[in-house]
Amino acid sequence: MSGRWKVAILSLCAGSALLLLASQLFGLLGYGGMPRVGLWGMQVVPDKPFTFVVTSLDPGQGADRAGIRPGDVIDMRAQPLTVRFWLLDEPIAGRPATLQLVRGGRALTATVMPTGISVRRRPDIIVFAVAILWMIAFAALLVWRKPESYDVRLLSLTLICTAASRAIVNFSSSSAAFYVVDFLSIYVLYGAAVILWAMYCGTFDRPLSPLRRIVGYVCVALAVVSIAIGVAAVIGEMTLWFSADAYLHFYGGRSEQWHLPYDFAVVAGIVAGALAIGASRGEERQRAVWALVPLGLLFGFNVIGGYFEGSQTGYSALVFWIAIRNVLLFVVPILLTYAALGRRLLDVGFVANRALIFGIVSAIVVCVFLIVEWAANELLVNASRTTGTVFSMAVALGLGLSMRPIHRWTDRFVDQVFFRKRHEDEAALRRFAHEAAYITDRETLIERTVETVREHAYAATVSVMFLGTNVDENDRAIVALRTWHKPVDLDTLETTLQGEYAYPMLSRGRLMGALVCGPKADGESYAPDESAALFELAHGVGTALDLLGEGRTDGSTAVLEQLAALNRRLDALTELQPRH
Repeated sequence: MSGRWKVAILSLCAGSALLLLASQLFGLLGYGGMPRVGLWGMQVVPDKPFTFVVTSLDPGQGADRAGIRPGDVIDMRAQPLTVRFWLLDEPIAGRPATLQLVRGGRALTATVMPTGISVRRRPDIIVFAVAILWMIAFAALLVWRKPESYDVRLLSLTLICTAASRAIVNFSSSSAAFYVVDFLSIYVLYGAAVILWAMYCGTFDRPLSPLRRIVGYVCVALAVVSIAIGVAAVIGEMTLWFSADAYLHFYGGRSEQWHLPYDFAVVAGIVAGALAIGASRGEERQRAVWALVPLGLLFGFNVIGGYFEGSQTGYSALVFWIAIRNVLLFVVPILLTYAALGRRLLDVGFVANRALIFGIVSAIVVCVFLIVEWAANELLVNASRTTGTVFSMAVALGLGLSMRPIHRWTDRFVDQVFFRKRHEDEAALRRFAHEAAYITDRETLIERTVETVREHAYAATVSVMFLGTNVDENDRAIVALRTWHKPVDLDTLETTLQGEYAYPMLSRGRLMGALVCGPKADGESYAPDESAALFELAHGVGTALDLLGEGRTDGSTAVLEQLAALNRRLDALTELQPRH
């Protein structure tokens, strides 16, 4: 079943990515002769039912050149259906559109030539596209690693619905049917994302309290109502049975009363997330914080940004707030990625290794230098050819000289930010390997061993097995541990030991028992560095158990003190060794 989920969700990720690519290439760049997204160059806000009022113009753009002036009234009932959707969304760049206007009670006709969106004037569009693509890639990584996990599937689908709803906005068409499908898809995906988010909040600290259940049901109900309103608004715009202009208008103007169900659904989702964090404990609370806070910001940005944009009556201010929302969207995938790598929300150490991160950083550095070179060429467009050549050589030289120090900085940055939790857990395991020598009670030593392995290796089950006591000396796994003094993969042997890996507990070259670790609680596999730390811990615990089990009551303290001193001297010698 998990395989089917994996294929289905990865297919949705691929479809969303292709949709985003199409919207950027066909919509913004006009690739292959497809229509490009255009701009009217004017800000309109809803006035009375079925009417918009022009409040501001972008000087020199289409509406300004067509003679449209602030205060002009656009009656939506006088426009063809396709033009109505163009006014609600975006027209086709370079294709004349005729608008029926009213100015001072007199009917006018204006033919506007929409201009294409300039990426140079709107670099936030590139940031927006990268953020959406990053979000899709993160959702794919989640389900690729843990398709069997219900909560991971919910999180992936939440991100996919959010990304897809934003990926389809940069399209323009001459077909009214296209806009009907486009608007319906956006409102359904918006509501579906909130519903999936509420369901994901409910996966923490089950069973849910009555309050959390009520908040979750309220969130889902309000999201369903918002979907129904969106569908009804599209029908109203097609038939003109009622005015839905203020609700459907994407850029500026907002019908607050009809957007309230969606807005309150988001508020309920934020409350559900806060309650989930408050109810969780320990490691689960950390996971809840790093998963739910970015989602709360994601949906909160959407609502708050919509109100800011709807309150603007100037064209420049409207574009500014749209750019702000696009840039803030970039914060969400960054936080989720940090949670996955730095806080181990999902163990992707084998996927996001240093080689991959170095490659990404190198690509970013190259892109930065290319942007610098392009910007300089724009500034030096009137300079001599020699000046341009010298500058290009300087950029290439700077790129070559900067790669090595940047990689050194990246190495430190990756360790401190993305893999810090991993290093902290490994250090805790190795530290306990030395601390075991100071514990003088056998039962306390075993309890703390199990507790440490569960906390820092995330093992779902941990057991300490002793030869001749709770395990047969001739068990295949025990024979392998005694022979090779190395960890054993229990899945490859016929053994009575229940777990995933067994680590030998050695003392003076003799096998005392085995530290058996079950599968990790998060479903991931044990990394090589974790396995090495567990091997060291098992060795230290084996030595300590050997001393405690010999019955040396009178001289045990002296022996332990000598062993501790020896450990300290070994640590000092290790620190004095040269590092390569």
